[in-house]
Amino acid sequence: MMNNNNHVKGRINVKTIGAGFIILILILTFVSKTVYNYNLPVVTAVIPVNGKLDKTESAKGIAEWADKLEVYTDTGGNVEEIFVKQGDYVRKGQPIVRVSLSEEEITKNRDKAYEIQQVDMDIKNAEDDCSDSKKLYEQGAAPKNDYEKVDRELKALYIKKQKLMLEYQDTSDSGSMTVYAPDNLVVSELSIHKGQKVSSGELVAKCGLTQNLKVNCSITLDNNFITEGDKCKLENSSYSFEGTVTEVKAVEGKKAVSILIQSDKVKAGETFDVKFEKKGAESHTLVPNGALNKDSEGYFLYQIKQREGMLGKEFYVEKLKVYIGDNDNENTIITKGITFFEPVVLLCNKELSKGDTIVLENEGDFFAEKN
Repeated sequence: MMNNNNHVKGRINVKTIGAGFIILILILTFVSKTVYNYNLPVVTAVIPVNGKLDKTESAKGIAEWADKLEVYTDTGGNVEEIFVKQGDYVRKGQPIVRVSLSEEEITKNRDKAYEIQQVDMDIKNAEDDCSDSKKLYEQGAAPKNDYEKVDRELKALYIKKQKLMLEYQDTSDSGSMTVYAPDNLVVSELSIHKGQKVSSGELVAKCGLTQNLKVNCSITLDNNFITEGDKCKLENSSYSFEGTVTEVKAVEGKKAVSILIQSDKVKAGETFDVKFEKKGAESHTLVPNGALNKDSEGYFLYQIKQREGMLGKEFYVEKLKVYIGDNDNENTIITKGITFFEPVVLLCNKELSKGDTIVLENEGDFFAEKN
């Protein structure tokens, strides 16, 4: 009986020792692998994709009037009253300023009125002569040259009256003249003040035509994706608009861009954040810009592969030479070098060399995780 108990105890001890040995081996393997991996470069990987470049660039822009207009006096005198102020929106036909005419201007205006009366009488007589000459010509009683001569004289009188009317100002016997807005506009600068003596043809105000403004900004000289006709987004704390690129030109190491917007709220001098976006027309093989490396031989990627190591399967990197094309803020086109898609290194905590063993941090995104 006692021998049987000893035999059983012996078997239990052997099993216990064997189990302990196996556990010890596993622990040592785990510790060895942990220590081994601790010194390896840790990388994050990505897979090249098929896609289109999405180009963007941001800039700061300042609004100004796309169409500018200057308003002048038609006669000399003293500024009696100004009806607008800087920044006002003014409708077509709205009064801007009233000028009291000098005695010289009043006399000149009366002379113009008399000349117009005389021309009106000459026109009436010429119209009668022309009508009679036409009848005689049509009846064959007068040569064509006589009729054409009278007709030319009548047309000359019409032109003379038109010129006199442009020079004449209807003061309605008030001794003053009012300058009216020639179009819907915004007064950006007043060039006169009340009581000022002005001459004929003197600048009254600088204006911008309402709704049409342009925003000017600068982009990098190597930006080749922004062209005339492109749409872009403009935004500030008050407004958000879509604008149209009207001009792109190289100026002193950069490119100047003009953008047309239409608004009856925005005023010259306001600043905007401008964002240009354009998606490429064709699909290409793309890798993140951060995955690219360069040495004396050109561009390359670190491609991740698997092999059998001392402690089982392990990951390592191979140097993959590639040729690149265009790029945007995130990705670069690979034109040659990638024949099939395998993960490539995006980030690494250490310097890498060809053949280095690595720890792949996001292994589960590409490979079945090892037990």
